[in-house]
Amino acid sequence: MEFFSSHSIIQRKETHFRNKGTLMSTLLQDATKDPLIQVVVITGDGEYFSSGSDLLGSSSQSHEERMKGFTDFVHTLIHFPKLLIAAVNGPAIGIGCTILPLCDFVYASS
Repeated sequence: MEFFSSHSIIQRKETHFRNKGTLMSTLLQDATKDPLIQVVVITGDGEYFSSGSDLLGSSSQSHEERMKGFTDFVHTLIHFPKLLIAAVNGPAIGIGCTILPLCDFVYASS
């Protein structure tokens, strides 16, 4: 996540987190606590905003672990108190498409 004076950008990249839903929830919760951040932009890295289940965790996790990460992520999005923007830089497949209505503003590239 990149922090600027009044906003942050969460860019989905490969990470050491086993469950990217958990990672996204953690980053959003951190942004909620930071009084300097007023706006958060979520975007992808490369040609895709989301390629589907990439936010749900690895296949080595149990179904319960994957669903908890997903549920926590969606709950965090629904209750996020600051302006949330999705900068859709390509196809938004699966959960990437599902979260778009939970954002305050969606900007999509062609």
